[in-house]
Amino acid sequence: MAWRTLVSSPYCLLCFLVAAIVLHCPAFGAKKLAPHVVISPNDREQKQELRRVLFGGEPHLIFCSDERNTGVENFVQQVREEIGKKTDKIRTALVHCEQTLPTSGKTLRQNLKLKKGQAGEPIVVWSSNGDKPKQLTLTTYTSQAKKKTSKGKQKSVPVQLDAKKLSDYALKARVPKIKSIASNESIRKHCFSRKYQLCGLLLKKGKLSKNQKKFWVKASNLYRSVRFFTIDTSLYMLKGIDILESSGAVSLLLFRSQNYVYSGPQLASEDEAKIKEHAALVEAERIERKKFLSLPVKVEAIGPRVRVSYALKDIRSSFALESSHDPLPTFRKHEVESSADIDFAEIDKSNIVILIRTGEKGFLLDWDAGSFVLLNQASFGHDVGVSALADLQYQSLSLMNHENNKPDRTLNYLPFAGNIENGAEVSSFLKSSLHQDVP
Repeated sequence: MAWRTLVSSPYCLLCFLVAAIVLHCPAFGAKKLAPHVVISPNDREQKQELRRVLFGGEPHLIFCSDERNTGVENFVQQVREEIGKKTDKIRTALVHCEQTLPTSGKTLRQNLKLKKGQAGEPIVVWSSNGDKPKQLTLTTYTSQAKKKTSKGKQKSVPVQLDAKKLSDYALKARVPKIKSIASNESIRKHCFSRKYQLCGLLLKKGKLSKNQKKFWVKASNLYRSVRFFTIDTSLYMLKGIDILESSGAVSLLLFRSQNYVYSGPQLASEDEAKIKEHAALVEAERIERKKFLSLPVKVEAIGPRVRVSYALKDIRSSFALESSHDPLPTFRKHEVESSADIDFAEIDKSNIVILIRTGEKGFLLDWDAGSFVLLNQASFGHDVGVSALADLQYQSLSLMNHENNKPDRTLNYLPFAGNIENGAEVSSFLKSSLHQDVP
């Protein structure tokens, strides 16, 4: 009778309803699972998904599924549940690593040079932040226990897979690090050789401030297909690239390989439309900029055909800051009056500008372009036409488009010209730059 009375009470019926909701409603304590995908490498339709898992930059725990690792699916589920307690920003993937890739004829395990484990020991790979996928050691995802021997001594033996231990590793390793670059070898290895990511260089005199570092770590989290590095411009310079610096400010420069392949998440249709619109604006701006920088300087028809000045950097900077500008006063201020003013042993070629006159039109060329024109005239008697001189002037005066100044001819570099402290402007620039449609 007591049980019937208890159940029939309206108050307790409400208690049962609340308990039912708590047990069955995800909003009340149900675990959130980390995003998961199953991939067959020999399926051409999953090529983009496999590329995203391996090279897209998002944090991924990759588990190899094959005959040796039966039961790995249960471990993956446990790991997903552990990760889901903290975040949904770490994805997991179950990949058939022994399947042959259509492109190479090798298995994925052979391509990634993965070592086989013992029966029952899963192969686990970590991929994140645009680094090369790496196979995790067994100690990263197994627990050990002390086992007493017959003589009373203790011996550590692997006893079980540890989902929490692997989850803890992934949660710590997913945080992007912004490293500094201090050598040619380092910049070519970590920056210029990336096929699936863009390299973002943060140029600043001195180290990033605490707030600046926080800002760019956040940007790294949001845009995993960009790997950021810093260069202290008080100690090092990026040869061939002029950056307009202000005290304490950061300059952003993106490098994108010409064989770059976007490997991040699939874009929504509205994002694709915005990127195409932005690409059209960038191209229109580039065309207008080229017209402006190709215009000849008006000079007197009588006078020397070739003049030299140490003013290239100042002229470039003034053109970058103004929509219309007469560079002749700046040129004359640093003009070389005679050969005695040039020390050929310590000549700074990067700052030399050569004014070549043709009639009343003068063209400002840097050392490489000017040497090319003068060598053709002196050695072969070939005069370069006005159209070619205009193109050479554009290349010489453009801060970022000079073909001969590129650190690597297989690279494109994209300067950010907006407000570096405006998150919306930086975000728009990064999002659009990730895609090959943007020139």
